[in-house]
Amino acid sequence: MRKLANWHQQHSTGIKINLTEKELSFGQFKSLNFAITIDHLSSFQPTIEQAQAYYFEAIKKGNIKLSWLQQLLREPAKITLTLFGRQHDDQKVSTPMATFNQQIARTSDKNRVNVSSDRFSFYWQQNYQEKAVNQEELANYKVSGILITLDTHTNQTLRSLMDDEQQDNFPETIKELYLKLALTIANPIIEVL
Repeated sequence: MRKLANWHQQHSTGIKINLTEKELSFGQFKSLNFAITIDHLSSFQPTIEQAQAYYFEAIKKGNIKLSWLQQLLREPAKITLTLFGRQHDDQKVSTPMATFNQQIARTSDKNRVNVSSDRFSFYWQQNYQEKAVNQEELANYKVSGILITLDTHTNQTLRSLMDDEQQDNFPETIKELYLKLALTIANPIIEVL
């Protein structure tokens, strides 16, 4: 599930796989492979028109712009795969991370996803700010887990598109609209160097 309006606790419904016992470092990571099946009948991505009707009052008040909905929803949602380091939950600490965005296939068949490390973006994250690095710079840091989340194709929310003052004073009166993806992941395999 993915919130469309507010980024707060955005990925609490993602899939988290703990890898601390595997003693895997970012430098050893070669690829991630898994089978994925999407149940499109149980999934939901609102159309721009549905979102416009849902947020009619907020648009009328000027809290949300129609162009924001168009920006967030004109492309299909995606799955984000995130490898994270030990202290990823503490934004006060710089943490090694790597991400890859997987487009969602329109088929309901089982699909095999094979993502090599060179397709991931490696970075340090602190206070939700990212500093890009290459895999070699993170080579000796341990991977604590994988997070699989649903995201808009821009990885933003309506709140992300607001100016700083609106973000800080995000109206609690804005209703939440959720993107939902019913999926099954099978046989995840991490290949190492």
